[in-house]
Parts: sequence; structure tokens; C-alpha cells
Amino acid sequence: MRPTRALCLRVSIETRAQRIPEHHYQTGYRFYSGIDHSDALAVGGYLGEEDDAGRKIESGPSDSHVEAVLAHSADVMANILDFVCRYWKIERQDIFEDLMRQFTAFATEGGAPTKPEG
Repeated sequence: MRPTRALCLRVSIETRAQRIPEHHYQTGYRFYSGIDHSDALAVGGYLGEEDDAGRKIESGPSDSHVEAVLAHSADVMANILDFVCRYWKIERQDIFEDLMRQFTAFATEGGAPTKPEG
């Protein structure tokens, strides 16, 4: 059941953020909500080139952050898989070792994921 808005308002954003891994707060919440909180860097990302007519505002669809968003989404799905496995007492450490290998390769080499070995 989803918490009511009144309940959410009693628990601060900071408290809720402390309940999740730090990187989800930094990568997810701060990155995705930058424009909602008037983050100057987020707003600056919408400023385009300047010409005789003035500065262009680039607010259309863009793939400028697709790698960060996809990597974070994959990380969130891996966390959900971890919770499901722990709940159902499924012991498959090999899956998480392979995921860690994939995430590390992506982060350090920028390479596309590969199929598990074996």
C-alpha cells in the first residue's frame, strides 16, 4: 500500500533519502530533480548556442544523459533483484558477481554489457 501524502509530509525528504543507498540519492534524486529545485547546473543544461536572435533554449527531447540514466536504472533493478532474492531466500551469488562485473566494465571501460560466461 502506498503511503498517504500526509504521512510522507511528516517524514522529511532528508530522512527518506537516508534510508536508501547514498548513490541512489546522489545519482537518482539529485540528478533527476535538479530542474524542479532550480539547480543552476540543471537549468544551464537547457541553454543552447547564442546567435543574433539571442540565446536558444534547448528544451526538446535529448539523449545527453542517457548513459547516466540507463546505468542508474540498471542499478535500481539489480537492487530490486537483490531484495527479491533475499525475501525468497534464493542464493545465487553468481548472478550478483556477474552484475558487479558488468557494472564495473561499463563504468570503467564504457563498454556494452556482455552475456554471462558459461
